[in-house]
Amino acid sequence: MSSSAVGKCALCPQDLDFLTIPDRELHYQQHFDQLSSSSSSQTKSRSVDPSKSKNNWKPKFVQENDIFWRSSQLEPPPTNYTPGLITLLQKALLKSHSRGDTRRAILCFAQTVHICREPWDASWGCGYRNFLMLCAALMDQQQQPLYYPLLDAPLSPSIRNLQALIETAWKEGFDKEGERDLKKLVGTRKWIGTADLWVAFSFRGIPVELVDFNLKNNPRGALLLDEVNEVAFMSLIGPEIVTNWVVDYFTPKATPTERSNMYQMLQGASPVVVTNQMPVILQHDGHSRTIVGYEVDKRGVVNLITFDPGRVPSTQIRNAALSASLPAMTPNGSASHKRSASESSSVVNSGNSNKRARSSADDDDSDVEVVHDSRDTHAENPTEDKSRGKKKAQDNTSLFSTNNLLKKYRLDPKALGKNKNYQILYCPMTAPLTERERMGRKFVTSQKVS
Repeated sequence: MSSSAVGKCALCPQDLDFLTIPDRELHYQQHFDQLSSSSSSQTKSRSVDPSKSKNNWKPKFVQENDIFWRSSQLEPPPTNYTPGLITLLQKALLKSHSRGDTRRAILCFAQTVHICREPWDASWGCGYRNFLMLCAALMDQQQQPLYYPLLDAPLSPSIRNLQALIETAWKEGFDKEGERDLKKLVGTRKWIGTADLWVAFSFRGIPVELVDFNLKNNPRGALLLDEVNEVAFMSLIGPEIVTNWVVDYFTPKATPTERSNMYQMLQGASPVVVTNQMPVILQHDGHSRTIVGYEVDKRGVVNLITFDPGRVPSTQIRNAALSASLPAMTPNGSASHKRSASESSSVVNSGNSNKRARSSADDDDSDVEVVHDSRDTHAENPTEDKSRGKKKAQDNTSLFSTNNLLKKYRLDPKALGKNKNYQILYCPMTAPLTERERMGRKFVTSQKVS
């Protein structure tokens, strides 16, 4: 490490003082590669044909603001980071429940941050942005204190640092198949998928798992949860093999005694629950997004709640989410955490399956529309509390339609059924990998569900 202070990069805001001289040279080389990059830098992945995709356009140089942020930081979030959205969705789902449209819902860790694409990575960055969303949650969670240093050093998470991390893993013998496929990653706009993220997390010592879902031989249909046994798995029908898994993952686990009376237990709880579960990443051929929970609607149909990197929240929604995040902050603007450790687990090898699907251009990169809905606003204006003579605080969701907000984050079974293969990456929140466990992950493995 050089002893002289270098300061920020001349071409971007990144601080270079903590980098070695070779890493500084690599950082500047990435800028030069970006200037000279063209569609010829794209190579064909095993599951996507770039010649048929808008990922093959010739780019103009756009300033890269490759900044990472998490909820507990003192600095205000970058404009493409939206903390507090879980809390805002919780409020919206409670309103939906009060109208009778939502039976119940369960959401992930409240400090999970929505991170959307920027102009410079709009056509290829969703896989990277999902990685950053999971990193932001893992670095602020309370269960495993050792995850933070493993993810923060030697380089903190970012798009370009993730590319360098994956290439470093290749050099150490990890994922030779991925290396043959992608060849070079640093400084490019090549798509990556959940298998590549599995390599990055595993190389850093973070235990993650892959689950492959094959919908090809299952008819499409809606998942109707039985009122006597809402959490139990139903028969695996079409997209329900995915929604069943998500329901089981996010639903708080019960003791054997409680499990026999699960319905009554859930009925006595809040209809919308925010848990400490980490978000998971959902991949299909050409796109990925982060699952942050699920909703059971009035018909009993399960909708996934997702953060799509391709969706840019409107200014009103982002401001409402930022306001909703304030109660969770300490007086200095950061969140305090207590952490504990648990045990490690292993993966199940099921061969190639769907592990090489990669994310490309965003499926839907339109901005979130804000539409006023009289059903929501009639009870949301400040009112006079006669007993105390004070006004009640205005609910931030009065600025937009609760229905339209939820529509932007729901993924229903019909939309889920449009693709026949999915892969989920999740963190079981076990202890960091031992060196032996880490070196045993040089080949990508997954559990197969079909």
